[in-house]
Amino acid sequence: MRITRSTTNKELLDLIEEALETDPQAEAEQVPTPEPEPELAAEPAQESTERRRRR
Repeated sequence: MRITRSTTNKELLDLIEEALETDPQAEAEQVPTPEPEPELAAEPAQESTERRRRR
């Protein structure tokens, strides 16, 4: 369901109740966890090395 300015309070409450009734673990298993790309994971270490060189 798409929430817009015209969405009623009752519809919002129904969505909240539905979300509370669902099992969060079951939903979490459906969504795959993205793996970080190797070059992105290495950036913070490279930054700290560059900072040391500047000093």
